[in-house]
Amino acid sequence: RRPVVYSQFMGTDITPQIDELPGNRNRSKTNLFGQGYTDDGKVTLGCSRKGKFWSYDATNNFGEWIDWCQSLGLKLLDDTIPTDAFLKNLVKPERQETMPLKTPIAIVWPESILDMDESRIELVFAGDAQPIFNCDITISEFGNDGPVRFVISCDQKKCLFEMTIRDQAAHYEQRDGDDLQVMLRRRQLSISDWFKEDPPQIYYGDGDMLVDTELFVLPTHGERPSFDLERMIPRKWTGVDIRVESQGLEKKANSIQKFLIDELVSSGNFDVVFDDDASGEAADIVCIKEENNALFVHLFHCKYSSAPRPGARVADLHELCGQSQKSLRWRESPKVFLQHLRKREGDRKKRTGVSRFEQGDPSIINGWLGRWSELSYRFEITAAQPGYSKSKVKAEHLELLAATSSLLMETWKIPFSLLCSD
Repeated sequence: RRPVVYSQFMGTDITPQIDELPGNRNRSKTNLFGQGYTDDGKVTLGCSRKGKFWSYDATNNFGEWIDWCQSLGLKLLDDTIPTDAFLKNLVKPERQETMPLKTPIAIVWPESILDMDESRIELVFAGDAQPIFNCDITISEFGNDGPVRFVISCDQKKCLFEMTIRDQAAHYEQRDGDDLQVMLRRRQLSISDWFKEDPPQIYYGDGDMLVDTELFVLPTHGERPSFDLERMIPRKWTGVDIRVESQGLEKKANSIQKFLIDELVSSGNFDVVFDDDASGEAADIVCIKEENNALFVHLFHCKYSSAPRPGARVADLHELCGQSQKSLRWRESPKVFLQHLRKREGDRKKRTGVSRFEQGDPSIINGWLGRWSELSYRFEITAAQPGYSKSKVKAEHLELLAATSSLLMETWKIPFSLLCSD
């Protein structure tokens, strides 16, 4: 029964409330908190009207805390930064009544699984339980109208789903395959129910992202940088069948993946060259080098050509760009990334006796895991598509590559390049 003296708004759609709340003329904003990206990657930052600043970032190093204070102080003293700049650069969600008329290129698991132990999350295919790190979720059709169709798979097991928006809600419905459940924190529920509670993220070719019914639209002010043609690197794919992607357990000599692995191993530039190909992969090839207490991680995504000769086909780029955008999750949590590699090696050795290490061994990964919080990280991503010809490149295809490159650079400052044909 007392007057309201304090109101708090949390969520993705609070921007209009900041400026349009009735009675704002006699109220003052006392606290703001959000998350975004700097040169150091993802950060959180809050501030109060009284002059207090805080972050959810954690450190055990007093020197890092001092550095954070000093960098914050430089921003406070910089008069060239407008005080309302954060509103201009917000990625503002737009609630959708129907599916956006955009081409989806990637779908990723709900972000919350990064905070869980992947080995304790299982997908149950008609009674057959599989750890989620051996499973994959991928777009099955790259159309720009109708529902988003995606596949959840593990080895030969595949289940087809559709996502639609109707009646002001997102719906996830299974269309084909065996009954699929998820075992989450000792609780078993259907994939549809799981995604209603914790929706996956869908990436579009223009850089926008859909979560449930909310489309996160990139700011339109300014121009998006075009894709640097110097980062489209033509190669001679001698001895490669451009329609053969994976080397497999038998290590096919004419595959795209084997061609790159041999080149990367012979270069001597990496401590680890790791074949992570198969459902649930971080990339087809993972290369890691430690130098000066920092890990340089280079992820390679390979894709076979849709035709026997190189050309300019957007179908040859959609999935590659989607896989590259999905790689952001591994930079988000380096500990989870290293744990993923260790689990993948152990699982394959147990099932087939064949190691995933093309160079290096598990002891190197274990050593990095033991001091992961002491290391700094730098990622780079390369897509390999010998079926795409640089000399025949089209402007609309460059826009797709530019959107992927911009997303990677503007979040975790990850360089992106494409290996292609002449």
